[in-house]
Amino acid sequence: MLTTNYLIINRKPQPFESMEMDVETMMFMDESGNIIDVLVLDDSVFAALYCDEVRNTTLVVYSDEIRVITILWASDAEYEAGRRMIADVVSVPLSSQNKKINRYGEELAKKLADGVKLQVIDAVDNSAMVKCPDCGMLSPKGTPYCMDCGAELP
Repeated sequence: MLTTNYLIINRKPQPFESMEMDVETMMFMDESGNIIDVLVLDDSVFAALYCDEVRNTTLVVYSDEIRVITILWASDAEYEAGRRMIADVVSVPLSSQNKKINRYGEELAKKLADGVKLQVIDAVDNSAMVKCPDCGMLSPKGTPYCMDCGAELP
């Protein structure tokens, strides 16, 4: 696991020591307490993603430019505190994702750049799903019929 927190904006990483929030502003500081970056989280946040497994929070910001902002946390305590602060500020719900969180954030940003706004959904746990033998669609276990083609599920 990481020993340092990282702020990554559009694939450009920089380490940070701590983060503070003031209303809609996130301030990232180095070990001397100097501000190294400031982000404004207003209604321009299109998606707020997180992955507990890798202590990652990713924001897709859609304003005059589209940015993918990733925060990687060195400790569970910093991750939990940071995620709670972000959840209190952004106007969109936080969406649980798997380890491919950064790729998903980047794909959302590409679609936004093309003028397409997708609905953000949580990652699916495949172990809780059953595959339709007729069409291959995944449905929650215990569902009697395929939600796509109507075939009976095993």
